[in-house]
Formats: sequence, C-alpha cells, structure tokens
Amino acid sequence: EYVDGQDLSQTVDEHGPLSPEQAVDCIVQAARGLEFAHQKGVIHRDIKPSNIMITLIDDRAIPKVIDFGIAKATQQSLTDKTL
Repeated sequence: EYVDGQDLSQTVDEHGPLSPEQAVDCIVQAARGLEFAHQKGVIHRDIKPSNIMITLIDDRAIPKVIDFGIAKATQQSLTDKTL
C-alpha cells in the first residue's frame, strides 16, 4: 500500500527544520506507532529518517513508520510465507 508524503529527510530538506513543537509531536506519534507494533510482537529494527514518512496537514507533521522489511517477530512467526 502506498503511503502519501515524503520521508523525514526530504521533508526537512524541502520545508526546513520542524519547529520544536512539530518535532516533539512527530516523535511522540512515531513512538506510539512503534509501541503499537511492539504490542503486536513486531520489532522494526531499521528506524531511520528514510523510514518515517511525513504528511504535512495544516502545518502539522503526521508521521507514518514504513519498511518493516527486516522486522523481527518476538512472540511467534508472523507468516510462513515470504511477503
């Protein structure tokens, strides 16, 4: 599925640095997304700016964590097939 937006590095390059408030809000939202994955038994293992997509809505940075390609299941096998 396609995620709308730009990665964090592209967003900063194109729009300039996030304000301190935007940065904190973005970090909190991304951390909540990772916490949700952890609760489901999935560890991302490759968090970096290019794996955080940002959509700007009314000057609010909305992050989406992407690319779980090298994620690790902590509790059970996620699937018996390669995706």
